[in-house]
Amino acid sequence: RGRPTRIEALSEVVHVACGYDFVLAATNVGVAYYWGNTSDLPSHENEEFDDVRNERYTRTPTRADAGNRRVVSACAGFTASLLLCDDGRLLGCGDNRQGELGFPQ
Repeated sequence: RGRPTRIEALSEVVHVACGYDFVLAATNVGVAYYWGNTSDLPSHENEEFDDVRNERYTRTPTRADAGNRRVVSACAGFTASLLLCDDGRLLGCGDNRQGELGFPQ
């Protein structure tokens, strides 16, 4: 799109982070959402598949599973993401080929 358009599926967003080809958003109630390329995440029902690029993606914001924790901030790298929770825990998801999530592969 050539001009900014409101994302109707989200409201009360307090933090946004952009990766290479995906986006994360955190809301004021502690819920995180993602959309874009989801090839490095577990499969879910909202996904489509790009045969040319051989990648999975979702066009609509999808709730990230942070358990019962409130997400207060999100950070996006090239293909990996970190979610900071209000209890100080840091949750990692996505590609971990170079250990960018901070835990063994």
